[in-house]
Amino acid sequence: MSTRTRLVPMAAIAVALLLVVGAVAAADTVLHPFLAAQPEQVPQERTTDG
Repeated sequence: MSTRTRLVPMAAIAVALLLVVGAVAAADTVLHPFLAAQPEQVPQERTTDG
């Protein structure tokens, strides 16, 4: 195999990894406020006898 035929697949894998890392970072930036927010406490229903 020549150097060029070995270099092209490795470059494609490197580019794909960079795209995945960028997508994960963007998703984390966008979703972090929603994932970090605490859900509101739901009030318990009160039952009365009678």
